[in-house]
Amino acid sequence: MSTLSLPGGGSATLRERLTYGQAREVRAALLAVDVDKAAMADLDLALVRAYTASWDTLDVEGRAVSLDTPEGAPDDVIQAIALAAMQHWQGTAGKPLPKAGNGHLPTTPPGRRSKSPTRT
Repeated sequence: MSTLSLPGGGSATLRERLTYGQAREVRAALLAVDVDKAAMADLDLALVRAYTASWDTLDVEGRAVSLDTPEGAPDDVIQAIALAAMQHWQGTAGKPLPKAGNGHLPTTPPGRRSKSPTRT
């Protein structure tokens, strides 16, 4: 787990690994973006829901935001977490995001793809 300082104070604890179900939600959101660019709005929340283990953040009126309702968090908080989560997804945490040559994001994090079994 890693800790991310959030805009406006507070912090979030991000998972390093996802369950199959969490990763499936992120993959589904990424695939939806390929079909409809407007789905990018849903990708932010899919990343936040999948990667955020816990957080301490306030809404724009100063009230605590439950992780069950991330839509209530300030936009800059969601964007900061989504960016860090995408870096984890792409296996580049701590490095700048590379420019995608073909405009597509991977649907499986690099280094986490399974190899085909070999037959003997």
